[in-house]
Amino acid sequence: MNIENILKRTNEIIRKYEELNQINDFKSRYVLIDKKDDKNPIIVAYGYDEMYKLDITNDTFVPIADWDYNFDDDIFGELEDGKEIGYMDFETHYNIWCSIDDIYDDIEHIDGMNKYLEYCLNNNITKETIDKNIKLDVPDAMKYYKKNQEMER
Repeated sequence: MNIENILKRTNEIIRKYEELNQINDFKSRYVLIDKKDDKNPIIVAYGYDEMYKLDITNDTFVPIADWDYNFDDDIFGELEDGKEIGYMDFETHYNIWCSIDDIYDDIEHIDGMNKYLEYCLNNNITKETIDKNIKLDVPDAMKYYKKNQEMER
């Protein structure tokens, strides 16, 4: 399933459920796909202060507790496990870049972080493009990117 179809299906689920429609600025924020099994992408949607994982195969959604979510495990860990970014909005990039800058010394999934930053390099996701789209000043997380997978802190 391609990304356009995944996002279209996700939007159909969001429109279908009134409780999701009532969340301010609620929309799909990122999609992680597994090239070996693209039928079950990881889709996360959020708005205001509510976050959900959507399942397009069953038209269902599950709330994600903010205390149980972090970019290190939930994105970088998944990238280390072979997932790839299929889609990500600029607000999520902004949040990730701020988190990298805030907690770099505590990040456990450094390889996943580097896969994420490599994705950014390959897709023109820069400090300038994030700043322009979010209209906030994001720290430059690229200073943490290491091409060599054997990194030193």
